[in-house]
Amino acid sequence: MRRSAEILGAGVLALVVSLSCLGDTYPLPEGAADEEIDAPSVIREVLEPLLGDYPGIAYAVGRGDSLLFAGGIGLADLAKDVPITATTRFRLYSVIKPITATALLAMADSGRLEVETRVDRILTGRSGSVGTVSLRHLAGHLSGIRDYRDGEWMEVSRSHCETPDDAVRRFGSDPLESRPGERYSYSSFNYVLLSAVIQRVAGEPFDRVLDSLVLEPAGATGIRPEAGPGPAVVDVGTRLRLVLIDTQWWLHGGPRPEGGNGGCVPGSPSGVVDSLRGALRDAGARHVAVLGHHPLATGGPHGGHFTWRDHLFPLTEVVPWLWLPLPVIGSAYPLARQNGWSDQDLSGRRNKALRDSLTAAFADRRPLVYAAGHEHALQVLDGGAARHLIVSGAGRFAHTSPVTAVAGTRFAASVGGFARLDVLTDGRVRLSVVLADATGRGEERFAMWLDTRTGP
Repeated sequence: MRRSAEILGAGVLALVVSLSCLGDTYPLPEGAADEEIDAPSVIREVLEPLLGDYPGIAYAVGRGDSLLFAGGIGLADLAKDVPITATTRFRLYSVIKPITATALLAMADSGRLEVETRVDRILTGRSGSVGTVSLRHLAGHLSGIRDYRDGEWMEVSRSHCETPDDAVRRFGSDPLESRPGERYSYSSFNYVLLSAVIQRVAGEPFDRVLDSLVLEPAGATGIRPEAGPGPAVVDVGTRLRLVLIDTQWWLHGGPRPEGGNGGCVPGSPSGVVDSLRGALRDAGARHVAVLGHHPLATGGPHGGHFTWRDHLFPLTEVVPWLWLPLPVIGSAYPLARQNGWSDQDLSGRRNKALRDSLTAAFADRRPLVYAAGHEHALQVLDGGAARHLIVSGAGRFAHTSPVTAVAGTRFAASVGGFARLDVLTDGRVRLSVVLADATGRGEERFAMWLDTRTGP
């Protein structure tokens, strides 16, 4: 632990020196007692000259374990004139480094890893020069791994990686600039690689490791990873891994939300696919259920399956009581949807790209279940990309859509209810479908044991 603590010494000292310099440069009025000072005004006087070209800053002042006051200066959104406040969220940037180092020391103290261990002993697929450095080298900036090249910092700061493994690809094949342990050379990539190691050893997503080892014990509950299309990974005990994705991200016709891709380039479906592969690969003995909104197969309208009512009385789709017969003309809408008019349907171009992407992501290890909603019906189908497909979008009573049996259908019903997955301690998994009536009473109508074999 003594050697581990020395790793953090330089970072702690730098923080103390910075505060001392700030006090020397902007002293409080001579002879003024605390209660005589308009503290927020003094803080503004100290901080405003430091802003320069930056739009604003948030601040907090504490004494001991107590927060005295907090606030902000400037704007969080220049276009909308939104001010910075004490609750404005910022990217952590390098503040994450001491948090990561603290997690490393906590894992070392508990015996889960050794700080002298080489990277390639943990990340077994990480060969090359970066694999020869130790965790101590990474934490102390002694690895020899390069730092940002010209203009690279801005490129990186505007992108987002779903997992540490994704981020390592940017520099993981580059040669070292010095031998490990030879000299100190600051590089943010040290901590990118360290976070990948921590995630691998812990067997759960990096942000969850930080929560459990550092943030939650410290009461820092407001720190969250950036949002995006996923995958977000939630491990439920030792038997089940849930992988959640935002399938609408693929189908959205306008600008997509910034960030949220495994390839670290905004708007990169291939990056999300890589992250999905990683989430499946690293699941170990856990069963994997992938959850998204849009189904991979369906016997409902989104799959191009319509009833005679849709062709003859199409206006009832908009106004349920408007039974105005429109023969021939009424068929235009169903036919358009069957031929790619909407990306919300299986026939849509973007929907096909979504399903192709997920099929590619699942090629090496098919998830046990892919569960979706979208259709207002209940369906269970034998899978293709996944071993079993579930459509469970009838959670609102009396709000259903027609459904028919298609290839692979085990169960299909246009009724309210939900699907249920029971994972037993012996590894078996039971899928059931529960129908609900107007009183909320449930009745199991279908059940089956799932094929839990792993692999493609």
